[in-house]
Amino acid sequence: MTKTLDIRPELEAELARKAAAQGRAIEAVATALLEEAVHLPVASARTPARGRVSSMRLQKFMND
Repeated sequence: MTKTLDIRPELEAELARKAAAQGRAIEAVATALLEEAVHLPVASARTPARGRVSSMRLQKFMND
């Protein structure tokens, strides 16, 4: 499913920075954060772009 989200430029810039640091696409980082926010189980190893991020890591992500 594809969804469009309107986000602040500062959030987009931070997502892009984090994605570049991880060598991942910005969409993959955003998806991982959303999955954690709704507490989905970890995705299979075949879909590494959808890794799970802990709540503490999410908070750290937003504060870094």
